[in-house]
Amino acid sequence: MHDMAQLVSKDECFIVKEKNDIPKMPQNVRHLSVVKGGDIQCSDLLNLSKYRKLRTLLCDLSLKSKTGNAVMEKWCTELLCMRVMVCSSISKWGLPSSISKMKLLRYLKILDSSLCKSLPSEFCCLYNMQIFYATKWSIDDIPSGFVKLINLQKFESKKYQFHHEEGATNKEQRRQFRFINHNGESPPRGFHAQNMPDITSLDLVS
Repeated sequence: MHDMAQLVSKDECFIVKEKNDIPKMPQNVRHLSVVKGGDIQCSDLLNLSKYRKLRTLLCDLSLKSKTGNAVMEKWCTELLCMRVMVCSSISKWGLPSSISKMKLLRYLKILDSSLCKSLPSEFCCLYNMQIFYATKWSIDDIPSGFVKLINLQKFESKKYQFHHEEGATNKEQRRQFRFINHNGESPPRGFHAQNMPDITSLDLVS
């Protein structure tokens, strides 16, 4: 059964370990892993944007440089079928405003920190976002449009966590959020119940 699964999915899954692996990628690849350690450079990742059917991207290569920022910008602009994206790092400029174009993105994970302390307001256009993990990233400013993320289940950064209340079973309950603050910080700017009429319950826990 395992061999058959590999045979069926051979054109949908691919691992890039070396620079010369990129030209070998199937045009219809959907799930891609980029592994660091070979001769592949950050600039080589610009070409990945032509694989428009990508749904999953796991990138172990650092995107902290100016080139890495350009790579992220290009991905957000052109990889519009993306559902899952995991990046080892992003640049000091943070997430680009073009992240809003990834309308189908459901899971975003940033493994390392960033010098940027805020999320772009366009992040709040990711209506299908369910999970956001960036537990090493100190995000101070979360846009007030955060309430537009109607499918969000978990948001975890170094300072703040937002969770749906457990046991939600209907539409009204799904708008209940729990704000968890482990560092004694004040809630991020604009994140107060009076500013969020669409949330039926906001529980602030220090």
